[in-house]
Order: sequence, then C-alpha cells, then structure tokens
Amino acid sequence: MLLTHELGRPLDIRQGTGSRILTRTHPDGTLAVGGRVRRAGP
Repeated sequence: MLLTHELGRPLDIRQGTGSRILTRTHPDGTLAVGGRVRRAGP
C-alpha cells in the first residue's frame, strides 16, 4: 500500500499462478486493496 501511495497510481501485483493483489487510490487520499484468487484444480 505504501508503494501505491508513493507512486500515486493503481497497482496490479501478480503473485503465483492465479493470485492477484489490486490497489488504487481514491480522490480523498484513501487507499483500496482487493484481490482475486483462481481455484487450483478439481
């Protein structure tokens, strides 16, 4: 989150095969963090 704040832009961090961490800044200066995970196999 510190990197998102310092750069002032959204980040899309891909971690592993199906994992993503998403960050962004809002106009009021707050930060949002979320993510996605893909199910591994059956």
